[in-house]
Amino acid sequence: MQHSFLLISLNIQDMTLNDKLVANVLVLIIIISVVSSIFFWKQQENVLGVIPFDVSVPTNTTSTLSFVGDIMLDRGVKGKVNAHGAGNYAFLFENASFLKTPDIMFGNLEGPVSDKGVNVGSIYSFRFDPVVTAVLKDAGFDVLSMANNHIGDWTRTALEDTFINGKKAGIEMVGGGITYVEAIQPKIIETNGIKVGYLAFSDFGPDSIIVKKNVSGSGVLSASDPDIKEIIFNASKQVDILAVSIHFGDEYEPLSNDRQKRIAQEAIDAGADIVAGHHPHVAQEVEEYNGGIIAYSLGNFIFDQYFSEETMKGLKLDVIVSKIGIESYSTSTVYQNKNSQPSLSSN
Repeated sequence: MQHSFLLISLNIQDMTLNDKLVANVLVLIIIISVVSSIFFWKQQENVLGVIPFDVSVPTNTTSTLSFVGDIMLDRGVKGKVNAHGAGNYAFLFENASFLKTPDIMFGNLEGPVSDKGVNVGSIYSFRFDPVVTAVLKDAGFDVLSMANNHIGDWTRTALEDTFINGKKAGIEMVGGGITYVEAIQPKIIETNGIKVGYLAFSDFGPDSIIVKKNVSGSGVLSASDPDIKEIIFNASKQVDILAVSIHFGDEYEPLSNDRQKRIAQEAIDAGADIVAGHHPHVAQEVEEYNGGIIAYSLGNFIFDQYFSEETMKGLKLDVIVSKIGIESYSTSTVYQNKNSQPSLSSN
């Protein structure tokens, strides 16, 4: 608000002692009046809920973002559900209440959720019962990546049906779209006043389900997209925190390769805060890079690779974020028991 001040010019030399006394009293009265006026209006502005000055109060509000790796709900896992869980997929999450703890929970959905399509893959083709998206939502998942090499196992028909089933369940499906334009838009979730965006890319085909610029058709984003840096940069400008999921790396290798490092680090340089990797089926290293966090592979979360101890466990990455960036992070080991039930206990 603006205040008017009365300016008085006095010729002190021409004044008598009494005149000077009167003038001083007058000036004092004016000063008191002005101060009182300012105080009165400040009180009125506070009563009305208006802050008269630009007082930016910093906030320490944070949110927890959590990430796990590959989720495969067909083949041997489906057999365990039918044999020991009476066909109810909620059986898999009996020991996984930790999924409901973070503000946003992310995982990689390693296959389509549909009863449609034609098998165009091999013995390693996966397709999940349409009921599983609701089960995954109830378990605690908020975001699932579709950008992987199994999402096209039952053609684009099943892929597109997966978008629909995920949306019905209230899960954000990232990494793909009915069009390229849709696929490159980050899925944004606001939590505790923090805007968090998610993108996902796959470094593996088949090429038939990769969406491309200026080419019609549904599919998933490729980590080889010539505009990947621009896509990430543009997404980063829309959010406070950007998480990028990448399906890459060599299977069963405990350390990342040079290509993984290049793609992940370029993603951070382009504007990502977090890179969550998967595909190797075993956990790999987690590193800090240029203010961001890279988990090169979170390993398996639910998968029927019972042949080794390393494929029956993975990592859960927890990242504490605020509007200004990453505050801290930690990892926990997730173990699957013989019935493919994940938990934070090895027993």
